[in-house]
Amino acid sequence: MNGLPDVEDAIQFIVRYVREGRRRNTDRDTDYPLDVPNVMRAFAAEGGVARNQIEAQLAPLSLAFYAAAWELCRKGALRPGYAQYQPNRVGGHGWDFSGYAVTPFGETWISGLIADYVPVEPGRLARMFADRGGWFGSGFVERAQEAVKAYNAQAFLACCAMCGAACESAVLALAIAKVGNEERVLREYAATAGRGRIERTVLKGQPERIATEFRRYTDLLKYWRDSASHGRAAQITEAEAYTTLVLLLRFAIFASEHQLELTGVPE
Repeated sequence: MNGLPDVEDAIQFIVRYVREGRRRNTDRDTDYPLDVPNVMRAFAAEGGVARNQIEAQLAPLSLAFYAAAWELCRKGALRPGYAQYQPNRVGGHGWDFSGYAVTPFGETWISGLIADYVPVEPGRLARMFADRGGWFGSGFVERAQEAVKAYNAQAFLACCAMCGAACESAVLALAIAKVGNEERVLREYAATAGRGRIERTVLKGQPERIATEFRRYTDLLKYWRDSASHGRAAQITEAEAYTTLVLLLRFAIFASEHQLELTGVPE
């Protein structure tokens, strides 16, 4: 095992552990559907720890895994305790926050609704946006982080709206850098059809491959932004919110990697 996991690593392992149906471990049977010490044993074993040394790893591993289990409780995917009422059972293992059940929401979420896992620990995804999106300014980073917070709170409509707003902040930053006149760009942006005009400013003179890739991201993000902001019921689910977050991250990566071509301004 190469070093200790952080909370996000532990969350991803728990998700995979449950998704693969590995809720029991012959090292210790338990009445709890998800037993965190057993999850840690499996993690240590997969990390190459010798069987006779696994128990010594549980204490250091517990720092990340207990926090990860509680983060999944906060999300609504897990809850402490048994899966259902068991008469004549009082106390016992699990009351120390080692034993958990998967909620109905967690069954859906963990079983495959999210295929390529988006980090649910707020700090990691926020850092990913900050690392790639810092060039686009505080407006982008703030809105991207709000999108992550909304996703974690299961406020999927708000997540899509914030992703669209973050995308607009990035396009605006690119246009300002390219034109070199912030006041002029903001004035054009505030005018009728300003969003489209600003995007055309960024893409003017770009090779078709750059323009096509750029529009592929912005068109989809605008679609989810508009769907979220209209008055009619949008019925946006976690799948759509997840897709929108991924699109925003990929757009930030694409735009930051091609910012010299898009703006003519060195990084």
